[in-house]
Amino acid sequence: MNAEWLKLSVMWYFLWTRNFLIVTSEIGMPKGLPNQDWVTKWKADVLAISPKMISYEIEVKMTLEDLRRDKRKFRKHQEYHSKNYSPHYFYYAIPKGLENKAIIDKPYGIMTVDPKILGNVRVFQKACHLPGTGLPDDFLKHICRRICAENIDLREKIYREKGKMEAYGI
Repeated sequence: MNAEWLKLSVMWYFLWTRNFLIVTSEIGMPKGLPNQDWVTKWKADVLAISPKMISYEIEVKMTLEDLRRDKRKFRKHQEYHSKNYSPHYFYYAIPKGLENKAIIDKPYGIMTVDPKILGNVRVFQKACHLPGTGLPDDFLKHICRRICAENIDLREKIYREKGKMEAYGI
């Protein structure tokens, strides 16, 4: 299991098990939104948004040391405790088996990911609601546009690969 498997499994869980509206990976706050200087370098491993527009950021951590290093991102976590824009909930996703050794302070939660079954994610420690106001509408529009662009890019790749196969008689 690697970080990509964890991301894929968490995305699968939120889309198909939890029936979330939007699930994306490696998404960051675009530059130019008001009062968002601190987040221009911010990027979520996975961002999931429910039909009620409740947002969850999930950071994927493969090891306990990786988890400890993330706690040192002081500015990001300080902002998540303020009343600025932030996701409503923040979770760490870790491989199943590390949960009893992972120490995370509230308000953050922990999810465990099964290395063998796609989408088999369990909440080990429930996250508390963060005090921020959620994500701005401009950011939600940015997410939708990016997801559409990725869909088009993937379809273009499939089209090109299919064309190559047909050219070779496959």
